[in-house]
Amino acid sequence: SSGINAEWPLRPGVLSCVLDYGASGTAPSTVTWTVGSLIKDTDYTETALANANGQATSKITLSSPGKTKFAQTYTCQFNYANDEVYKKDIEVAVRVATMTANTYEHKTTSFVVSCSIVAQPAPTSVKWYKNTGDSKSEVKDGDSDITIVGFSNVDTAVTLTKSNPVDADTNTYECEYVFESGTAASDSKLVTVALVDMMQPANLYGIKDQSVTLTCTVGTDISVTINWFKDSVKLESPEPFFTEAEKSVSSSLTVSDSTDAVYKCGLSDVSSGNEMSPEQVDLKFIGLTKQPDLKYFDKNGDTVSITCQSNYYSGVTGVTVAIAWYKESTQVTAGAGDALPKITSATASDSSTYDSVLEVEMSDDNVGDYKCEYTLSGDNVVPSPNKLTSSVGKLIKETITGLDDSKYVLSGTGLTLQCTVVGPSDVDITWKKGSEKVTEGTTKDAYSDSTNSLIGKLTITATADSDDGSYSCESTRDPVIIDSTSIDVYETAVVNAEVKSGTEAIITCEVSKLNAKLSSFTWKDSSDKIVTEGANLAEYDADNKKQVVTLTKTPTADSIFKC
Repeated sequence: SSGINAEWPLRPGVLSCVLDYGASGTAPSTVTWTVGSLIKDTDYTETALANANGQATSKITLSSPGKTKFAQTYTCQFNYANDEVYKKDIEVAVRVATMTANTYEHKTTSFVVSCSIVAQPAPTSVKWYKNTGDSKSEVKDGDSDITIVGFSNVDTAVTLTKSNPVDADTNTYECEYVFESGTAASDSKLVTVALVDMMQPANLYGIKDQSVTLTCTVGTDISVTINWFKDSVKLESPEPFFTEAEKSVSSSLTVSDSTDAVYKCGLSDVSSGNEMSPEQVDLKFIGLTKQPDLKYFDKNGDTVSITCQSNYYSGVTGVTVAIAWYKESTQVTAGAGDALPKITSATASDSSTYDSVLEVEMSDDNVGDYKCEYTLSGDNVVPSPNKLTSSVGKLIKETITGLDDSKYVLSGTGLTLQCTVVGPSDVDITWKKGSEKVTEGTTKDAYSDSTNSLIGKLTITATADSDDGSYSCESTRDPVIIDSTSIDVYETAVVNAEVKSGTEAIITCEVSKLNAKLSSFTWKDSSDKIVTEGANLAEYDADNKKQVVTLTKTPTADSIFKC
């Protein structure tokens, strides 16, 4: 009979039975195998009885000898017609070593290799080996970060624990059970140490409204699944990519929501069940919490402060800040000592913000757009350097404009006065004639945020003598600013001339209710062509507040002229 060797877990077991009856002997007629409860053609197959050269041979092949049900006594029996039998018992010992191991491991953890055996009889000892491919060396309890426990007469299970693994610990580990007979049964597993490395500092700062890319690298050249976690919640992760030069697998996650969170990455196939790596990135976003203000002033000489504020604070590590102020596109240079302009930047008293204050003199020269710029740099900000630039703040002088010095208007015609007030959005406009408030005919456009102004109008549909006087447009802010004008309503009267053809005619246009002499006049014919020949302007009659304009012509047909 042939015994069972240690390689049975790797190939089917074959039991052979041979009867030597000699060249002149009689061959048996049949063979019978006693196989317990095993099922033919399922658990084993049997070859036909063979007789040749004075020997009878029979074999059965066990389909899966690594199972305990095959550990039993098999009986092979050759049968003759005269009921003579020859038989042999074959004792089969099943020796199957089985190893389990972590597939991947994270930094700061350990990996565990477990081994057990099904064997009859039981082994007497166990050995561990590490196979690097080029060499095989025995591993013992007490070696560097190695702990081996287990194995007794009662329990043959054994475990090997490797603490603080590194990439170089990726090896094939083998457990070998040794039997009293000197034979052995073994199993081996490849343990891949895939150290997960967050490639960013543990505390990382991005810029509000700018995306940040995080990278996770696994030190292995085998296919792995990298997962990402935000505040311990698993994300839908991007596909990993292999870096040939580094012999590593990496995954990059782009964060675009500008919300503070703790990010981790990890692997799916970790025996410990904890997919998240102990490493993490606490990502916070720095932004401006206060934009520069709109500042208004009505007179020169005073000092105004414009403030810019960020949630950068003194507790932020690995980041430095530099602050600059600009008027339009020109950087503001601080004056010496307490001279203006003055820039003061410091952490707030509660250490929650970083404030920068620009002090400038209220003057026409300093009117304009101002912005602050925080430049953040250091190992803990991405990208470095990076800039926080504010929206535009403004220094604005309150003004009121639009009214001419005086208005002359022909009686009965319409007139609209318009003024523009530059000031904050709560500004309003009041119209007055002399000292009396005017409400009839007043309107306002919507306040313009782009020009920081409000337009007011006063409309008189048909002017009359009573509309003569001084008018003012006033802002409602304190102090009040005023623009004013005057209205003079005048009248005209034309005296027609009726003459014989070819006779000289004088047409007269009298302008009355004049508070000042006319500066110019124009005569036009029926085709709207200006007529200068014969046109004359008489002296201004200050006593009667009138002035006469004449046109002398010698017409040969009816003619129409207008003054």
